[in-house]
Amino acid sequence: MKTVWFTGLTEAQQAEFKKTLLNNKTLFMQMLKILRALHDTVERKGLKEADYEDSNWVFKQAFNNGRLAAYREIAELIDIKEE
Repeated sequence: MKTVWFTGLTEAQQAEFKKTLLNNKTLFMQMLKILRALHDTVERKGLKEADYEDSNWVFKQAFNNGRLAAYREIAELIDIKEE
């Protein structure tokens, strides 16, 4: 469980919030499945050979890389594991 979840919370609030997070583990697991599917779709599709003929292909690649990075970051955040 990422410590960022507890930023700005007192110890008492952290303990209560941790319970809340763990009680919603089913929700987080479903969200993880969705995010991983989105990530895999973007990664699998990538750019087609014809896309590289467009002078703006680097922007398309950067956009896809940003999406993949965002999906990974969110997935890491919601991958709730009790420590």
